[in-house]
Amino acid sequence: MTKGNITTQGFIDSATIHGAIAALSIGETNQISDWDYQSLLSATYLLLFNNIGIIHGPGYYAGASGPYSKVLSGLPFLEGFQFDKTKATRNTQFWLNRCPNALKVAWQSLISDDQFKNWQSNSIELFWIYHFKMFGSLFNEEYIPSISKLINCSEKELYSLHHASEDKKEVLNWLKETSSESEFARTAWTVSALIRGRFHEYLANSNNTHLISHPFRKFVERKLSGSEAANIHNSETYFTKIIIGSALLETNQDRRINTWIENINKARKAISLSSIALPHSSLDTDAESHAARAAKICGLPASPSIVHRAIDAASSIGLGLLFTVKLIPWTRILSPIAQQTYKHEKGKSLGEDITSLIFNNEKRYKKLASDVPGRIKCIIIK
Repeated sequence: MTKGNITTQGFIDSATIHGAIAALSIGETNQISDWDYQSLLSATYLLLFNNIGIIHGPGYYAGASGPYSKVLSGLPFLEGFQFDKTKATRNTQFWLNRCPNALKVAWQSLISDDQFKNWQSNSIELFWIYHFKMFGSLFNEEYIPSISKLINCSEKELYSLHHASEDKKEVLNWLKETSSESEFARTAWTVSALIRGRFHEYLANSNNTHLISHPFRKFVERKLSGSEAANIHNSETYFTKIIIGSALLETNQDRRINTWIENINKARKAISLSSIALPHSSLDTDAESHAARAAKICGLPASPSIVHRAIDAASSIGLGLLFTVKLIPWTRILSPIAQQTYKHEKGKSLGEDITSLIFNNEKRYKKLASDVPGRIKCIIIK
């Protein structure tokens, strides 16, 4: 960290946005994984903050496709930031070469998780063809040597499979039928997506930015220390659920996604104008009233019956009663001198500032994506 370069942006991986889209696409069913419902909650809440963008992986990117393009069209600020990926790409390859067992452990933990099968199946069904259109293939060619060691498929076969995945016809065939090729393609796509989670960590770390990742990538996260966590204000919880729930009340995928985008934009505008207040309340009924009042000011569904239906719709998909934000700074890149510089310029320590990011009600939406860089996690409390 250099003097005068203290502030940062927050970045959310595209997998989290796709997870939110998946939850909105399926609607009020139990077919989607808890990971994607958590992504819907996390994305909705975090997109209310300033300076939240998207981090894509390394390599070719042709632009948004499918429902994701609809999100970017409605929320164009998401792709407003660009970083040099050279260092993160190099660090990822170094990690893969130096710590092959770490990737193996992460992979085994991922496929052993109860949420894995539903998440993988729905993600492939909903987004595979759009992933191909955005990135030109299904998985990263540079990760093939590491993928080969995990899935009992030779590098030669994987290079051939990668080339085949550049053909739209092949991708569509793999979606329709089960074969050894389609199974290897599914696995290679998944391993590649997991590795990109590590790439995102290196990119955020080296650029002093925040990072918000899809829950499936928790298995490749590095161990960090010095975390701070706090409950989100209960009125904020209800307000977030009104945003989600009113979208879920729509009758088809397109209308749910469009309503979700419109609700976020209306809420962001109201927050930027300081026209709504969402304080913590000792009574849940008061918190719900604050949220309903904020929804009315924003132009969201505001009648008591619709508000209750929206809250019930969000709660029915397993979003829990409360959630917390946990901040884990990139402490390893902050030398004692840098920390002293931070305290001198800001007048407080890293720990003090992390706490203030959460508890300062008036500035919380403006400050979460600034000041102390690190990993941001939204955790549902059921």
